[in-house]
Amino acid sequence: MVKKSHVVTYVVLVALFSLPWYLLFIHTGDLGIGRGLAVHFLMWCPCLAALLTCRISGLRIATLGFCWPKMRYIGLGYGLPVLYALLAYVPFWVAVKGSFNIQGFTNLSTESLKLHTSSGALLLNLFLLLTYGVVAGTASGLGEEIGWRGFLFPSLYKLGPTFAAILISGIIWGLWHYPGILGANYNSGGPVWVALVCFTWMVISGAAIFGWLRIKSGSVWPAAIAHGSHNLFIQAICDGITRHSKTAAVWTTEFGVLLAITTTIVALVCWLKYPPQRDNARAALFERQPEVVWQ
Repeated sequence: MVKKSHVVTYVVLVALFSLPWYLLFIHTGDLGIGRGLAVHFLMWCPCLAALLTCRISGLRIATLGFCWPKMRYIGLGYGLPVLYALLAYVPFWVAVKGSFNIQGFTNLSTESLKLHTSSGALLLNLFLLLTYGVVAGTASGLGEEIGWRGFLFPSLYKLGPTFAAILISGIIWGLWHYPGILGANYNSGGPVWVALVCFTWMVISGAAIFGWLRIKSGSVWPAAIAHGSHNLFIQAICDGITRHSKTAAVWTTEFGVLLAITTTIVALVCWLKYPPQRDNARAALFERQPEVVWQ
């Protein structure tokens, strides 16, 4: 049975595993060092912490949610980030003249793919991003999700009220990103206080959405796919199509106002309109998993 001490152990281990990478990123000021491999390793630190916590505490690794869910939750994992991203970006593109920079995105696509037909390059680039790009993003996001939604959120959900599980897991997840925001180049270039407030707000709402997927499906895979879809669709596509400006830095990206609002709307719809049956969800998460234990 999960205990509060297990959660404390997990959080301490995440901090210890992440610290060397934080120091490296702060020293260089760049999350892209090592062709991005360093930050991908950082994203697997929550997974390493979860596995070690299970080992130390004698918890069943099956409770991390490796079982494959029903396909509708895979679809929701892919689609919900697309939904809240479009709800944020489309109104901005409509309202702010010149912000929709599809030509710039097309030029980059043409250059990267070495094609002479710009429309063909655009379509091929979008196809690659929306297919294999999400797979690659999921591979990185899985490391975080095994920790945040495989272990942390279900443990807090088991120990206390749903709102507390969402809030605490979201705050921890948000704080884990702060060294990259404050000490390196993980930001939109807007005011720091706006970035911190909006990013933390968005992450807590995202924790609600990803946590809802975890509880409803009984699996960590939908949350991992949602993580990959979120990173890919927002960072690579929507931000790529949006012309950078001081206005865009405040209203769009993961550090802007609009995405914080739309993730909150989607989270409220998920939990209020389609709430999990708490007792059944608890049983599915902590009692009905295969008996796989650390020896």
